[in-house]
Amino acid sequence: MSSITEIDNFWKSISGKEKPTQLQRYEKKNAPEGIKKFIAIGGGPKMGTTLEQYARFRFKNLQKRGKGKEETGYDHLIKVDTKNIFVEQKSSGHWGEDDYKWQHVEDKHKWDMLLLCGIDYERVMFWGMDRKTCSRLISEKKITNQGNKAGESSEGMWFNYSDVKDSLTEIQTEEQLLQFASSLQASDESE
Repeated sequence: MSSITEIDNFWKSISGKEKPTQLQRYEKKNAPEGIKKFIAIGGGPKMGTTLEQYARFRFKNLQKRGKGKEETGYDHLIKVDTKNIFVEQKSSGHWGEDDYKWQHVEDKHKWDMLLLCGIDYERVMFWGMDRKTCSRLISEKKITNQGNKAGESSEGMWFNYSDVKDSLTEIQTEEQLLQFASSLQASDESE
């Protein structure tokens, strides 16, 4: 059994050598309390669910997904005329100083668009990506298999903001979100 002295000595031995945590980076950048609350949740399902709630709070035209066995693989609905646009949201705090990494994107799921959320040091940012763009970025290897290189992972795909930023559409208002979703409907009808 470890002694308290041994444990204390361990922490002293690595003091000043460890990388700052994500929350410490946000604190160092003087992020507002509300931003730090998102980061303090930590990654994973709880952060994702909380930011999905925030997206519906911010964008009133986002609706909760339907209930039932068939209603998985997306997080929100947007109604455009008579068509439902299925929206999958992925959220990330900063990875390193200025990048985001979105994970567990499932290409085979029911979504029409990705709503990508990035928690910046001062605000929460959103971008849209359609399926066609996602497929192109996969073929360009900017979106890659998460896990093993053989492509057999059950974790889906992942990608960095820095690798795809030129292919994203910034969405900061309900009007921009509706315009992006409407463009998907228009492209579907023309095919």
